Amino acid sequence: VRRAGGTLALSAGMRPKPLLSVALPRPVGVESRQEFCQIALSEPPPADFVSRLAAALPEGVAVTGMVPWRKRKSVAAYVVGCRYMLHTQPSTGRAAEGVEAVQTHGGERWGDMLAAAARRYTEAGSIMVERRRPGEIRRVDVKLFVSQVQVREDGGVEFHSLVGPGGSARPQEIAAALAQMAGEKIEVRSVERLAIDLGGDGLHG
Repeated sequence: VRRAGGTLALSAGMRPKPLLSVALPRPVGVESRQEFCQIALSEPPPADFVSRLAAALPEGVAVTGMVPWRKRKSVAAYVVGCRYMLHTQPSTGRAAEGVEAVQTHGGERWGDMLAAAARRYTEAGSIMVERRRPGEIRRVDVKLFVSQVQVREDGGVEFHSLVGPGGSARPQEIAAALAQMAGEKIEVRSVERLAIDLGGDGLHG
């Protein structure tokens, strides 16, 4: 922000901090196609601030837009959900080369097996998975957050997770739930967060 010619406002108190935050911090190892970053400036920025900010950001990070925020609550308070994409393969140590190339241990094609598991997931009333934290193991019903999953032609698994006071579902938990439905281990090669959903009037209120 400073390189782009802006001056971040600071919080009050004994140890002032720049007023900059992301709406929904990503889980470790998750790539992202969309993020909301909220900043407060102490004075109006230069006219070319957006283009200068885009030029100052690290490689792989791009500015897709900037709008004023005049609501009392932060952007984070309006997050109601997000969409993820899981890139998976059989847990056999073999790299997936596409839906038609990779087969399961029983000979069934990987894409077909995933599609069948996705159907069983959608039809299930509840699916319990273990959520592990240091010194704690808790069982979580992921169906409370993710009602259905979809399998794309390239083998990617896409789903929408609710986000709220009760929490959210983690990508690895959805992979574990699919593995339950498939009766076979599933290895997640990578995870992408495709979008973040804002409730209410969103960015346009």
